[in-house]
Amino acid sequence: MSYQTALAVVLAEGCVFFLIAAFGLRAKLARFIPKPVRLACVAGIGLFIAFVGLQVHQGVGLMGPDSATLVTVSACASTNPVTGECTGGKMRSPMFWLGSVGFLITLFGLMKEIKGSMIYGILFVAVISWFQGTTVTIFPNTPLGNSNYKAQALCTLAEIGGFLNDKGNIEGEYLAYMVDAGTTVVGAVLGISPVATFVESSAGIREGGRTGLTTVIVGVYFLLSLFFVPLLSSVPPWATGPSLVMVGVVMMKVMVEIDWNNIKEAVPGFVTMLLMPLTYSISNGIIAGIGLYIALELIDYFGGWIKWLIKMRRVVSKEQNQVSATAGIEMV
Repeated sequence: MSYQTALAVVLAEGCVFFLIAAFGLRAKLARFIPKPVRLACVAGIGLFIAFVGLQVHQGVGLMGPDSATLVTVSACASTNPVTGECTGGKMRSPMFWLGSVGFLITLFGLMKEIKGSMIYGILFVAVISWFQGTTVTIFPNTPLGNSNYKAQALCTLAEIGGFLNDKGNIEGEYLAYMVDAGTTVVGAVLGISPVATFVESSAGIREGGRTGLTTVIVGVYFLLSLFFVPLLSSVPPWATGPSLVMVGVVMMKVMVEIDWNNIKEAVPGFVTMLLMPLTYSISNGIIAGIGLYIALELIDYFGGWIKWLIKMRRVVSKEQNQVSATAGIEMV
């Protein structure tokens, strides 16, 4: 599929979303998602993001593939560039340990409620990784490395930001859905990558960004970043991985709102959270959670109906026995 065709698909999708949002159907569809599944989506996506932040080539590299157990502890000094499997020296990766230091810097800043703590952790790791001649450099001593060296993420965010009312609905959801769909259409028309609401934005919410002004400021910074593309594109994954893990931590707080003593809520919620990172798909987790919730509701409904039929049968049998006994006495 060419990028023109892909953008056309995104444009068509955005138009459909815009019409659904304009008629208020998107909010109604969102309410059809059972509460335990909706809450579990937040935690499940958090686990998914944290899982990515721990992987080889995408994060700090603590976890890697294994032919026997699927995943295992990695942080290896050397890995297979294609499969990511460890080829020697587990827990000896200097990039992992540097990323861990950046993670601790982020945690210390968050404990002290210092604004921008995640950025400070990323910058610390990134700046150190920009120096050539070290074991943690992102610019290897190769022609390409030297050339680069010289050239130099709605319901979920609402849960985290506390924007839900007493009924569990998002405050100003109509406008939020309209803007979300409208920007998708505009982005596709302009030929840029899809514009959507990403759960990674929870990092901004954690830092205090809760109004539309935050988005405007971020947009201005994105515009300024065009002049620093070579530099910003050189931020290594072991610098951003710790922040992804921290985003996952922030998103786990909604788990306490699930009634874990109620099997009809606990099991669908757990399956939703479990399948998102394990199947590497958010949609698989949502589908499985909703399907299991509906199945349990149907079993409960038909089980109650069958109990009622059995009870009624016993009552009828008892009445028939009493009538038969009375008739026998009269005959005597």
